Amino acid sequence: MHRFEHAGGQVSVKSAAEQTGLSVRQFERRFRDAVGIPPKLFCRMQRFQRVFRAIESSGADWVGAAVRCGYFDQAHLIRDFREFSGKTPTALLAQESDLARHFVRSPAMSHLSYTSATTSV
Repeated sequence: MHRFEHAGGQVSVKSAAEQTGLSVRQFERRFRDAVGIPPKLFCRMQRFQRVFRAIESSGADWVGAAVRCGYFDQAHLIRDFREFSGKTPTALLAQESDLARHFVRSPAMSHLSYTSATTSV
């Protein structure tokens, strides 16, 4: 989990499984049991949060930030945006000028990745 967080979701599940000595399937089961969601969804959430951090810290544009954070294109970001926020970026930005504060917390206090200190995956 910490490796996924540190890499902003840009680590493959296969490489994480290999590093732990587990099969991909066994790693996915253990991760889901420990964290509550599949590792791929966790990585998508980390990548999505990273875009907001990039925009907030550098004032970059959406497309540039998305590409730097591991999205292949703008459509890829919009798909995740719709799934995690329920709206398109344009619709949400029209309603909320300080959008990033809804998705970004300090990395040490991320509500999407907080688990007890005894959990290790």
